[in-house]
Amino acid sequence: MKIVNVHPLSKGVFKEILSYFTSKPVEVGSIVTVEIRKKKVPALVISVEETRSAKLELRSAPYTMKKIDEFKGEKFYLPEFVAAAKETARYFVATTGGILQSLTPKIILLEYQKLHGDITPRHSAETNLAQEKFLLQASDKERFAIYKSIIREEFAKQSSVFLCMPTIEDVKTIMDSLERGIEEYTFILHRELKKSELITSWKKILMKNHPVLIIATSSFFSVPRSDIGTIIVDKENSHSYKTLTRPFFDIRKFAEIFAKQAGVKLIFGDIFLRPETLQRRESGEFTDWSPLKFRSLSTAKQILVDAKKDRSEAPRKQFRALGDEMLKMVTDGKAENEHSFIFVARRGLSSITVCNDCGTVVRCGSCDTLMVLHKGTQENVFLCHKCGEMLSGSVKCRACDSWRLTDLGIGIEKVEMELSKKIPGIKIFRVDGDSTKTRKAAIEMVKNFFSAPGSVLLGTEMALHYLGKEIDNVGVASIDSLFSLPDFRIGEKIFNLLTTLRAKATKRFVIQTRNAEDKIFEHALRGNIMDFYRDEITARETFGYPPFKTLIKISHFGGEGIATREMEKLETVLARYKPVVFSGFAPKRGGKRAVNMLIKLTPDAWVDENLLEILRGLPPSFIVNIDPEDLL
Repeated sequence: MKIVNVHPLSKGVFKEILSYFTSKPVEVGSIVTVEIRKKKVPALVISVEETRSAKLELRSAPYTMKKIDEFKGEKFYLPEFVAAAKETARYFVATTGGILQSLTPKIILLEYQKLHGDITPRHSAETNLAQEKFLLQASDKERFAIYKSIIREEFAKQSSVFLCMPTIEDVKTIMDSLERGIEEYTFILHRELKKSELITSWKKILMKNHPVLIIATSSFFSVPRSDIGTIIVDKENSHSYKTLTRPFFDIRKFAEIFAKQAGVKLIFGDIFLRPETLQRRESGEFTDWSPLKFRSLSTAKQILVDAKKDRSEAPRKQFRALGDEMLKMVTDGKAENEHSFIFVARRGLSSITVCNDCGTVVRCGSCDTLMVLHKGTQENVFLCHKCGEMLSGSVKCRACDSWRLTDLGIGIEKVEMELSKKIPGIKIFRVDGDSTKTRKAAIEMVKNFFSAPGSVLLGTEMALHYLGKEIDNVGVASIDSLFSLPDFRIGEKIFNLLTTLRAKATKRFVIQTRNAEDKIFEHALRGNIMDFYRDEITARETFGYPPFKTLIKISHFGGEGIATREMEKLETVLARYKPVVFSGFAPKRGGKRAVNMLIKLTPDAWVDENLLEILRGLPPSFIVNIDPEDLL
């Protein structure tokens, strides 16, 4: 009889290790199926204890130990991969099984027995404990050319390359640039591949004797190819590398840990790397692969429009979503058969509606989020983008019963209406969460746009994932609403957004804003990454944000009063860490109130064993997020 300890490969199981029994042979590192809450769950065997007195131990155990349900076969994960998952789980207060499950496609786990590879530890005698970590900051074109050179060098050394991209569209875009001449050895992996395509590609990756290039999204880090010599994480600044559901962790952190465990090179690349990454370069943690580009060049004419002045010439009380320069850009583009793209930060008609009598804004009754005015088929409607609640556009103020409500801000529907009116006959395409609800619809919309010279595409940030080509004219119609978000990363996000849009423009780049005096626009229009970085990193050091502090955000959602009481209890327990408790940015969600707690530690103080034990012991109603993307 054997006692088998396993990591359950499930996001919904909050125990790090579970124990089962069996009389059958079982190998450490293999996958088995176990029963948890009447459901069959895959699990990774981490230890096996032979015992002659098993029956006695089973009877005396403080809990009922179950029998292993099914044996799936031989070892699956590389030892270095499991070790990296364990270290990642410890850093992010997650479970090893949850991390493994997040990095392994469900189809692969189900077909595990058919997909064996060489799981010999990577160069165990050659493991480079002094990890080589590099940075590459340059335009897409320059980075991709350097990646080609890196791939050739690794292939010459009989080593494979794993290139991680944040989204499926990014995978497809970079594949077109890198696979030429090595098509037979290039493989793409992402969740929208058909089951048969995915299994076929996985098998070929494992069977190829020649080194391979794997271009994939993060959930395919688990591919057990033992000859990988370099891991590249491109578009390092993308917020898509942070998971949105449990377990909450950062793919970039995992990649760094995995590369160290495997003794392989790690490269972070982007047109603008995160400020915390650039600061780690200054402290000597990263080396430049090639001299970093701190000034991006552009062939486009740069125009900054002060909307306060531009719109002051309009008739009184007549608000215009688009200024003269933006309209001229589109009009000239139409006349010259050029393509124009206009970025709009918000969906709907207007992002905020205010009562003229008492100043109250229209908020969702369920989650207290600001409601957005949308164009309806018969009448305009207010829609909550968080919980989906809908109200008639003719509602009165909830505070004073006034009917004098004024919508403010620029939404994509308002821009579309104004363009249609000002430039009759213009072909308008739109990509946002309302008009293109699926990836397929967005791809088709962008394809139609590029097939129509003289047309204009309107898009929110969602559209950028599908714009793989350069565009003649690019305009920013609205971005000011982002400045109001109480997010310490918002400056970085806005600068990265403007830098990305500027890089796509070849003839004209127009920004209209009511904050024209903000230095972020000057830095973006000049492609001045260095000065923006200096301003941003100075502010973060002053106010105690990453990379100078490690942030631990703890959230609790509960009924009226419950979340507050639970957080007060936790505040007492964690008093030595000086926590700060505050309401969430949208304090209500699904009828429950959100209360947050923030703890700041010096980077070398985390992982704190005492604090880790307390956080891991919290019930599931608490959400723990290490290095959160925001504090909202």
